[in-house]
Amino acid sequence: MVYALNDGLKQAQALETEQVTAWQQGHLVFKRTPLRDIVAELERYHPVQFVLADARLAGETLSGTFDSDDLEPFLHALETILPVRAKRNGQQIELRRAR
Repeated sequence: MVYALNDGLKQAQALETEQVTAWQQGHLVFKRTPLRDIVAELERYHPVQFVLADARLAGETLSGTFDSDDLEPFLHALETILPVRAKRNGQQIELRRAR
């Protein structure tokens, strides 16, 4: 079981060894993870706020391993893999569907 301070007990989730090892080495591993979950995780590591300008982007999935300390390679990969454009304005990063 996982205990969250805000929500109490939550459903147990299996953690893959690869994810735990990657986290210890400063990497984040995503496997078919919805973009909404990825940006929530990245906001925990960086003083930024992601804005999904198109609600349909939230369900787009992404797989990959990224350095948890450097956001720029993630943004570049995101724009390469998904139909997304990232626009940074200070501490806010707006993600829009690419045309």
